[in-house]
Amino acid sequence: MKKSLLALLFAVALAVPALAENMWIGGSFGYSNSSPKDGDSTTSYYIEPEFGYSVDEKLDIGIDFGYAYGENEWSEVLEVSDKIKTFNIAPFVRYKMFEIGDFSFLAKGSIFYESSKLDDANVDVKSYGLRIVPVVTYSINETWSIGATLDFAQIAFSNSKCDDADVEVTEFGFDANNGSLIGVNFSYHF
Repeated sequence: MKKSLLALLFAVALAVPALAENMWIGGSFGYSNSSPKDGDSTTSYYIEPEFGYSVDEKLDIGIDFGYAYGENEWSEVLEVSDKIKTFNIAPFVRYKMFEIGDFSFLAKGSIFYESSKLDDANVDVKSYGLRIVPVVTYSINETWSIGATLDFAQIAFSNSKCDDADVEVTEFGFDANNGSLIGVNFSYHF
C-alpha cells in the first residue's frame, strides 16, 4: 500500500509540470461609479478569473468564474436603494480558426449558470444557457496575452427564472448581450 501511494505521488509530481506547460490563468475586472450632480448615483464592479488548458494548437478548454456587485441609489422620494450581487460560472471550449502574426481569431462556446440576488426586493434570479462568441487574442510575448471577446457578435440562448415569482424568460438571438460591446482580458501562460 505504501509503495503504491508513493508511486502515485511520484507520477503526479512528474505529470503536473508537463500539464502546467499548457495551462493559463487570466481574467478581467472592472469598476464604475456615476454620480450626477442632481441625480442618483450608481456604483458597480466585477471580477472574472479564467483558467484554461490548451489541448493542442487549435483547441482550448477552460472555465470562467465571475462575481459582480452593483448598487443604485434611487430618488430620495422613493427611499429605495437596490443592491444586486451576481455569481456566474461558465465552462468553455475555444477553437482557433486562424492566425495572422501574433493575432489569433477564435470561436468560444460556453455553457453558463448565473445566480443574481436583488437585496432590497428580496428577489433571486437563476439563469443558464449557451453562448458562442468570437474572440481575438494578441500574444504580447511567450507568457502574456491580451484578448477581446466581441460580445456584439455573439449568439446566445438563455433561460432565466425568478424563485419568488412565477416568471420565466427564454431568450435566443444574435447580439443577445449584457450591454457590453467588447470584453477585454489578460492571460498568463505557463
